[in-house]
Amino acid sequence: MTIPTFAMSYFSLPPMGNTGSRYNAYLIPFIFASAILGFEKLLKNKKTEIEKEILRKRLRITIIIMTLLCTLFIDNTPFRIPFKTPVITENQRTLIELSKTIPPEATVTTQVDIYKHVNHRLVVIPEYVYDTDYLVTDETTRWYKMKSNWDKYLPQIISEGKYKLIYNKNGIKIYKLKNKKLIKKHL
Repeated sequence: MTIPTFAMSYFSLPPMGNTGSRYNAYLIPFIFASAILGFEKLLKNKKTEIEKEILRKRLRITIIIMTLLCTLFIDNTPFRIPFKTPVITENQRTLIELSKTIPPEATVTTQVDIYKHVNHRLVVIPEYVYDTDYLVTDETTRWYKMKSNWDKYLPQIISEGKYKLIYNKNGIKIYKLKNKKLIKKHL
């Protein structure tokens, strides 16, 4: 049952191939069940209680060591070596502030990395969908050229003449659909 999910994760680009992402969550119950059944099988092969206790002790030590190693080198915790506190860039601050000025009932199309700043509204799409109220992009991030290829498709979308540029500073561009009336005050 896990082969399709494992194959999808193994052959995918990040973040799907990342063991810390949500895409591998489907595998977790099977891994734990396999570990428990495997340990039970090992215990059955041991003849005496002393051998069984030695096996239990080794398992506890292995779990502690693996937990420490994963926490220090794999997991994204403050104990990770080297831990780097994510830095909020000036553009991210600007996007947070600008997202507050877009009316909550407006539909927004944006990049994957900007999505988190505007996903509190009813309709937000992390790739272009025809005739959404606002287009929000940041040309300074790697996501501008990845995933939905904003660098290729945005000029084509704008050339159709349906959108008006209402904000353009430091690579951040916000376009509003022309001839669409919104109830609340906008940018």
